[in-house]
Amino acid sequence: MTGAPSRPDVNLRGGRHDHHLHGRLGPDFLRLWTAGAVSNLGDGVTMVAGPLLVAALTRDPAALVWRRLAATDD
Repeated sequence: MTGAPSRPDVNLRGGRHDHHLHGRLGPDFLRLWTAGAVSNLGDGVTMVAGPLLVAALTRDPAALVWRRLAATDD
């Protein structure tokens, strides 16, 4: 062989491909994982933005407590 050796596990940018994981998990898993990540991000934003909104609208500490109690999922 006169050319460079073939390296199917390396993409053109130099990063590695995990063909064994991508092939087994498939596009449905990728969609599920992405949906879970977006949902968790939204939950985190809500947990931070809610108390900040209440604090911006009122200076009453009891309002923050009531907002936290109302948002409890337990």
